[in-house]
Amino acid sequence: MNQNPLHRTLWTIWASMIFSIAIYGVISRVAVPQQNRQPISEALKEPVVLVLYAVAVLSFLMGIWIPRMLVKTSQPGLMPDASLTPRLMPAFIVQFAIFESIAIYGLLAAFLQQDWRLFMGPAALSVAGFLIAAPTAERIRNIAG
Repeated sequence: MNQNPLHRTLWTIWASMIFSIAIYGVISRVAVPQQNRQPISEALKEPVVLVLYAVAVLSFLMGIWIPRMLVKTSQPGLMPDASLTPRLMPAFIVQFAIFESIAIYGLLAAFLQQDWRLFMGPAALSVAGFLIAAPTAERIRNIAG
């Protein structure tokens, strides 16, 4: 891991947001009343669930695409250093927020349909996004151009 303090800050934010997804999972399991339990295949056919899942997939795609849009580098191939990381931080933060929102869509589906299992799909997609978005030195170089 890079010794740059801003790079460590990105890793801290990244880990904290993944931890928040686990907290959302606990909330969905404990706080969502389990009424009208139906097979998950039936719950996934509900229009509100389909809309929330579609928004989650669109958010995932945007989360992959957004960082390159936010970072416009005039010098391709820059190495991550103290001058580069502050320029990239907003792109990473926005990407992390987008990927976390996917889990929130799942939490919303779980609460609206009173079925905690509906949280699991978007949560898995959110974690996959975070794994893709891990702020490694190689990833910083790729985003920088």
